[in-house]
Amino acid sequence: HVLQVVAALVAELGHCPPDVLVALWALRGYTYEKQGSIDISFLAYLQALTMLNEAWGDPRKRGGRGHPFALLLAWKLGLVSYCRGDVKSIDKFGDYFRSVALYHMTSCPFVWGPPACVA
Repeated sequence: HVLQVVAALVAELGHCPPDVLVALWALRGYTYEKQGSIDISFLAYLQALTMLNEAWGDPRKRGGRGHPFALLLAWKLGLVSYCRGDVKSIDKFGDYFRSVALYHMTSCPFVWGPPACVA
């Protein structure tokens, strides 16, 4: 309910900084993920990553640096892609993840790879 109110307030502003919109989409993704709506959460995380990419540039391109928050978004999208068995998306988000990690992080709290099995 809080996210709906925030989204309505942001819509009334007319113009909003991209960072605020990225945060809103990421929170939506997390909320949907916790509710078990993985497909909707994937789309929200993807929207957040797309907006972040537009604002900060693509780290895979020459001169691009991306934003450190993209690590979390690419990692989440990669986990869902692994669960779906979507090899093309795994490759795309893995490449994005590694490019951001190379530019911004000497060590990263996230590990790229398939989700760990829960026994």
